[in-house]
Amino acid sequence: MTSGIPLPNYWMHDDPRYKHLTRRQRRYILYRNQGKCYYCGAEALPGHAGCANCLAEKRAYMQKRRKERKEQGLCTKCGHPIEDNSGSTVHGKGQCPHEQRR
Repeated sequence: MTSGIPLPNYWMHDDPRYKHLTRRQRRYILYRNQGKCYYCGAEALPGHAGCANCLAEKRAYMQKRRKERKEQGLCTKCGHPIEDNSGSTVHGKGQCPHEQRR
């Protein structure tokens, strides 16, 4: 499984093509190409960057976060307020910078 970036035969910090990447980004590429979980190093699920346990923990955390943000009247993706004090919509559907990237 490859992520589109060729994995060199030696450690990535020696290769000038990978100098701009952070240590975390290099580790992600290395683990992803080796089929390891990015979070704990265990065997990753096919087609995913994480193992079943880490993905379940992340899913539960994100569900809790979305629920809390919805209860507080915030955008579920970025956490910005959806309405200002006057009740007018400031940040609604289609206005979130995260939604516009898709």
